[in-house]
Amino acid sequence: MVDGLAVHRRAAITQITDASTDVSTDAIPTVVFIHGAADRGAAFARVGRHIQGAQLIRYDRRGYGRSVGARPAQVTSQSALLASQVDDLLAVVEASSVDGPLVLMGHSLGGLIALGAADRVPGAIHAVVAYEPPMPWQPWWSRGQAGDSARSAAAAVDTAGAGAAAMEAFLRKMIGDERWEALGPRVQQARHAEGPALLADLEAARGAGDLDPASLDLPVVLGVGTQTSVRHARAVDHLAGLIAGAEVVEVDGAGHGAHMTHPVEVASMVDRALDRITY
Repeated sequence: MVDGLAVHRRAAITQITDASTDVSTDAIPTVVFIHGAADRGAAFARVGRHIQGAQLIRYDRRGYGRSVGARPAQVTSQSALLASQVDDLLAVVEASSVDGPLVLMGHSLGGLIALGAADRVPGAIHAVVAYEPPMPWQPWWSRGQAGDSARSAAAAVDTAGAGAAAMEAFLRKMIGDERWEALGPRVQQARHAEGPALLADLEAARGAGDLDPASLDLPVVLGVGTQTSVRHARAVDHLAGLIAGAEVVEVDGAGHGAHMTHPVEVASMVDRALDRITY
């Protein structure tokens, strides 16, 4: 646990053919996975199985999974909410014995958090992989999606039940009513408990509009699925135009949840970022 956040670390898997070889760990890179809204760190487990030669770190962000007891930051602005998520990420890194190059891999909102960290501490982060980071502050970002359903549901009930109503509406929109009902009362209750974190995430995503991607000076790999929504594809294209040298990788047949459906391809994006680091 790091400041109430549940952290999972996996040591680097290295293939050593000569047992007498003295291998220094100073240059072994670390990859930190940052999950998106209504998700958990364990969602990256499949991706991690296809990455060797790097220490892997994944954590449940504030208010989710095993970090459900860590409540979202009590701040009033959207940018401050995003900043608090960057604070958490940097605290996890600081507590995780990171000696070599550091790569951040974020999915959706996690991608915005990763970019925010790179902007906060230039030079400390050596590469960023961001898969379909949203841009809800843009006028062309389409409405009527899961996030909007969550906000409407939260506004329709009293404050005490707002989080649970938001999470249920969000997941019903994402996975459908039938799959939501199939989760059963126990799982539904656990997801309801993560509702306040979801509401905080929806506001934090809008706070990323204050970031300056053009100022980033590090390798950035942006992922997008060929079966994703028009708005996510446009967001990646827009972001690629702002970040000098950004590389866009298309994942054939993938939608927004490529880390779950196409773990090999997502792992290859991480490998691309590792290859671009100058040791």
